[in-house]
Amino acid sequence: MSLEDAPTVATFGEALWDCASEGLFLGGAPFNVAFHAARLGAKALPITCVGDDLLGDQVIDRARLAGMSVDLIKRHDILETGVAIARLDEQGNASYDIRYPSAWDEISLDSAERETVLKADALVYGSLATRSEPSRYCLERLLQSFGGSKICDVNLRPPYDDLKRALHFARLADVVKLNSEELYRLIAATPERFDLEDAIRECSLLLGVNELLVTLGAEGAIRYANEKMSRVTPRPVQVKDTIGAGDSFTAAFAVYRLKGREANVALKNAADLGAYVASSRGAQPHYDPARIGLE
Repeated sequence: MSLEDAPTVATFGEALWDCASEGLFLGGAPFNVAFHAARLGAKALPITCVGDDLLGDQVIDRARLAGMSVDLIKRHDILETGVAIARLDEQGNASYDIRYPSAWDEISLDSAERETVLKADALVYGSLATRSEPSRYCLERLLQSFGGSKICDVNLRPPYDDLKRALHFARLADVVKLNSEELYRLIAATPERFDLEDAIRECSLLLGVNELLVTLGAEGAIRYANEKMSRVTPRPVQVKDTIGAGDSFTAAFAVYRLKGREANVALKNAADLGAYVASSRGAQPHYDPARIGLE
């Protein structure tokens, strides 16, 4: 498939720098999705805002280098480019101190830019970008008009983890992706009350969406659609850090489905790419999809 014929994946939300002990890594969940969508052969259209600063310059330069469109990466003349302090536990799992406010808290689009987004095949967004009213308003307007596949990544990052708001935006999606911890938080239950499959069914009913993707770390992922469960396990890897692994999963599932692959093939590719990213440093390692075994 040529790039001209490739599907377009638009992503809405934060572009920021993860500050870890090993250095600065470009990230932000929607921006990571755009990076991996481009690596997988899609047209990637990140919708975000960065500061008029050196880190903002680097976001745009890196986006161009990765093959993403930079047409909808806006510059803010007051707020700075986003930064998150990432801390890793002994298993390589990350927690974050996400600075507020940042430029991506004020994402806006004019009418011509909105029309560009509405032509995309998929729109991927997360709950974190809804923490501020300007970006929240911009996203909601897009979702009201968007006719392609709407994919919500539930991304509960304390203290920006308002459950009511997360539920609202998840209900506007066609596909919702979340991890097992977020799954139980959304349904206000524990594994002792619901086993995993029952919790997934409960969440599907709560959200009113037909397709749920639940990531399980090294144990793989589950897809629930049309009242059926499908589970895959990724190839084993030595985990270095989990930053961005879930975002690469989202990107792979979206791109391979848009390319016409069977859902279970897309799910396996997504799990394998997530494992590969977890075996690398940072959220955006460079790779050739074929060389790491993606179909």
